Amino acid sequence: LIATNAGSHATSGTVTVVDTLPGGLTATNMEGSGWSCTLAMLTCTRSDVLAASTSYPSMTLTVSVASNAAALLTNNATVSGGGETNTGNDSASDPTTVVQKVPDLSIDVFHSGTWSEGDVGKTYSLRVDNSNIGGFATDGSTVTVVDTLSAGLTATAIGGPGWTCDLPTLTCTRSDVLANFTTYPFITVTVNVAANASTPQSSSAIVSGGGDTNTANNSWSDVTAIVQKPDLSITKSHGGIWNLGAVGKTYTLTVSNVGGIATDGSTITVVDTLPTG
Repeated sequence: LIATNAGSHATSGTVTVVDTLPGGLTATNMEGSGWSCTLAMLTCTRSDVLAASTSYPSMTLTVSVASNAAALLTNNATVSGGGETNTGNDSASDPTTVVQKVPDLSIDVFHSGTWSEGDVGKTYSLRVDNSNIGGFATDGSTVTVVDTLSAGLTATAIGGPGWTCDLPTLTCTRSDVLANFTTYPFITVTVNVAANASTPQSSSAIVSGGGDTNTANNSWSDVTAIVQKPDLSITKSHGGIWNLGAVGKTYTLTVSNVGGIATDGSTITVVDTLPTG
């Protein structure tokens, strides 16, 4: 804090500087050469003459920043006395950016290999990171991961070291602290692929808790291509009235491919079984 005589004459009498700190900052010391400072009042005074267009020695105000301080804090100071009459320039403000050192959880979802209709025991891996640059560890509150599968996938298991997981809701929780730039053990979601699953399918996960305040990176989806297979179906019908002793009556058998791709060219066999009579 620097008090300057911007006028054309020297000061006379006591000069008083008062500083006002915003919430989130706590003063721990206030001093300056030739100044008499009271920390509790954040006030410094002196009575020596200050010549025109010169400045007193600066005052240094030392503060501590609260762990939950806002991202922008403004410190205000005023000067008075010294015989001045122009008060239009007697205050100053210093907006101060505060780096937000909080945990920042993010989540990734990924799979490996080729997935096809009817596959059993395929797995997704869910990874939770704490990756805020200059950030802190999580605060020990519960971290919750919720996974959502698309309609062609059915979960058969979910779990991971240290996680408490519930299969019906595909939810996992834990409360141990995660240090900055580290990762929790992976969560594995085991799924079966429906025989008629369309392509693509997906696993979408959301992470929350742990003191995280940045929700922009708290969700991720793994869009998974499903290899489509041929799916043969058969229908059988007849027409007209059938009488005892009738000859040459017909059934019509129709084979269809209701799958996602064509048959592969191997032999297709139809077997019909007639009832007695």
